[in-house]
Amino acid sequence: AQFSLRGYGDKAGTLILLDGVRVNDAGGGFFLWNSVPLAAIERVEIIRGGASTIYGEGAAAGVINIITKEAANKPFSGSVGASGGNLGFYQGNFTLSGRTNAFSYVVTGSRNEWAGWRDGANYRGWNFLAKPTLETPAGRFTFSYQFHDDYSENPDILTPAQFAANPRQRGATQFTFEQELHRGWIGYHKSFEEAWTVNAKAFATKDDSFGTGFANVTTGQPSYGGTLQVDWKTEPWQRVNTLTFGGEAVRQDFTQSSAFGTTVHESSTLSFFAQDTLELLPKLTLAAGVRFDHRSTFLNVPFAFPAFTGSKDNDVWSPKFSLNYEFAEKSSAWASLSQAYR
Repeated sequence: AQFSLRGYGDKAGTLILLDGVRVNDAGGGFFLWNSVPLAAIERVEIIRGGASTIYGEGAAAGVINIITKEAANKPFSGSVGASGGNLGFYQGNFTLSGRTNAFSYVVTGSRNEWAGWRDGANYRGWNFLAKPTLETPAGRFTFSYQFHDDYSENPDILTPAQFAANPRQRGATQFTFEQELHRGWIGYHKSFEEAWTVNAKAFATKDDSFGTGFANVTTGQPSYGGTLQVDWKTEPWQRVNTLTFGGEAVRQDFTQSSAFGTTVHESSTLSFFAQDTLELLPKLTLAAGVRFDHRSTFLNVPFAFPAFTGSKDNDVWSPKFSLNYEFAEKSSAWASLSQAYR
């Protein structure tokens, strides 16, 4: 699947989050849109415009945050669905959720498979997402785990003569691709006297893939990190004001091996940010903030001409100033001046 947000795609400048956790991969910066079971999604929130002040790298065009469902307000709830079609298509999914006292849970999964119109065109995929939550006097803890596995086969392009003889035949080369993704994160939420709110997350991702065709390609994209965000709400001059501040640390690695050599891209980022949002008038808000990122990268490309190996440290400042006027509940106009990076 492809999309465009203010003229940018995901790698070019759109940050993708799953329950607030960065999920763009470490190499191309892409996101597997089919890796989250549809039954698990509650809503999708979109922030348009430069958002690097809070979210950092990759948010030049904005942020897309996929929010998963909360547990049902009863001890047990479940659903099962299935569908099928031609070309060997079938899809099945399930959802289990419940809540008892301080403990709640949501578990969703899906399976998709189909055979393409041409010989040698096949796909199968598994998705799984579990989100148990524990409420304690110290705060709410959420433990999430996501699994995705898919395998696809794709035939080669046909020559005009081959197409005329049999348009469904495989072609000269058969391409295969298999990917296995494991992602886990722990979330913490606590509100203090309706003025202070603390949100923290720690995550780790293991993303491996293997492709065959003209060359065998093995790719590993592990990443891990954590974020801390604090919101402080006050009402100076009887106007709502929210001060947001926090920090983030992220490590992303990319290793890809083939007959041409092994490409390595390693990056580490340490960030601090602060933003203040003030209600100037009942429907007019002003936001101003800044973020500092220290980024260290290492890159090795053996098959470049000439081969390249090197490292670099960057310090990046991302300021932002914006005004937003809300005409109605779902209609507003805004102007923003910001600096973002990717």
